[in-house]
Amino acid sequence: QPAGIAMDKTGRLYIADTALRAVTQNSDDVSNVFVKEYEGKSFRGPSSLAFGPDGSMYFTDSGPLGETTLQNPSGSCFCVTMLPNGGEQILKPLVLESLAHPGGIAVSADGKNIYISELLRNRVLRLFEYPSGVWQTSVYYQFSGSVGPSCLACGKDGTLYVGMFEPSSCAQGSSGTINVLSADGQVSKTISIPGTAIEGLALSDDGSCLYVTEASNKALYKVEL
Repeated sequence: QPAGIAMDKTGRLYIADTALRAVTQNSDDVSNVFVKEYEGKSFRGPSSLAFGPDGSMYFTDSGPLGETTLQNPSGSCFCVTMLPNGGEQILKPLVLESLAHPGGIAVSADGKNIYISELLRNRVLRLFEYPSGVWQTSVYYQFSGSVGPSCLACGKDGTLYVGMFEPSSCAQGSSGTINVLSADGQVSKTISIPGTAIEGLALSDDGSCLYVTEASNKALYKVEL
């Protein structure tokens, strides 16, 4: 059950596989398990991943929808980083077993901020280092109304695109919403697309286009920015 995908600087593809409960590395049409547990405990099911400018990998571990809930907020965010002198890779938790379905994840262009969409608390979190080596977590933006933010994409200028998820059976209309947050964390505008169950976002390299996956219509949309 592939739920998220990202490419590192060398062109290798990594996939967050929720059913396999692992992040896989894919090269030459071969898929290998990259990481599947922390301190001997299996992941619940990675759902999204992203790379920082230094090559570090960040991924959310949410399990399928309904496993990490408000009543059982046991989702996590992990980082796979390299030692300063290269060589060994280190897996460490940034937020451990305390999130209510962490879905999307995005990294700012300078690598100083990590953003997580916590679907079932209807908010976006920001992680930052302060002091160096110590990760802090704060609420970047609190939404209301829909189920919550499911996916994120971060522009080079710090603009954050937030896709909102609402089952069609609960929606008041037929259009879905992407909230655009400015670099200071304020909603600067909204983008409407057909269908309310937005599940994935990706920016083009030049930042001129936003690609959107929407589940109720089983569609991929391209939005000119």
